[in-house]
Amino acid sequence: MKISKKIAIVLLMAMISTLLCGYNVRFDEEKFRVIDNVGYFSESEQKELHSYLTQKSKEAELDLVVCIENKSVSGDYEDEQNAEDIYDNAGYGYDNGSSGVMLYINLDSRYAYICTTGIAIWYIDDYDIEDILDDIWDDIVEGDYFNATKDFADDVTIIAEKFLENEEDGIEVWQEEGYTSYEDFYNDFVRHNTDVDYTLEPTAGEIITNILKNPLWCIVIGAVISGIVVLIMCMGHKTKMKANGNTYIDRNTYVTNQVVDQYLRTTTVKTKIETSSGGGGGGGSFSGNHGGGGRHF
Repeated sequence: MKISKKIAIVLLMAMISTLLCGYNVRFDEEKFRVIDNVGYFSESEQKELHSYLTQKSKEAELDLVVCIENKSVSGDYEDEQNAEDIYDNAGYGYDNGSSGVMLYINLDSRYAYICTTGIAIWYIDDYDIEDILDDIWDDIVEGDYFNATKDFADDVTIIAEKFLENEEDGIEVWQEEGYTSYEDFYNDFVRHNTDVDYTLEPTAGEIITNILKNPLWCIVIGAVISGIVVLIMCMGHKTKMKANGNTYIDRNTYVTNQVVDQYLRTTTVKTKIETSSGGGGGGGSFSGNHGGGGRHF
């Protein structure tokens, strides 16, 4: 009888544990993901964007948010601090409120900023941020923040899904250890795993795009094409040239002037190259639990 009671208690505890695990809330789906402090979006646009951002948040396993602000600031740093404070104070974040990305647009300073939080800093490095800004920039400049927000969410999701599909070790470490601070995760895991290549294999299209973005490669490709064209033209015109240098020289008036270069002195100019400090490696630049990058429009 006592054994039966023990078995029943064990089974009951197992059931409770299962239920609790199944009720693991990764993020708050009902929390509104559109912060419009200037009344830019219509009510229907806000609802559509909220639904879109919520769906993309599930796919990326990151809490995605957009914020439209019209606030006077003293500089970019204040804009960035404001974006981070808004995200944190509103309680956004996936996995214990720790991970996500926010598109922040300040109409007063005309500054667009992508704020990364938690493991999103690891997913989205500085180059990714520049690529996302490039992708949405035309819409930002034209004031089409509705489509800019959707494209932003699409881009972040694509990047995050690559990590999730490859089942990167860092994701398991982040979740199992229950990290809520990227700085702790960086110090404990990222900086001690520098031998691990976190660079995802690019597709053929991404390789071609990256090559064409490099001006040096464009020059090389242009030179090769020009060389081929010139070679084809030369092969198509095999007429022997009868004229030479003597044809155009009047030997009675031909004079050669001698020019001599004289060395005077050498001048050396030294320029100090400034270096930046902060977190990096295996992710984007960060301070505390936030990273990001932005530009003016």
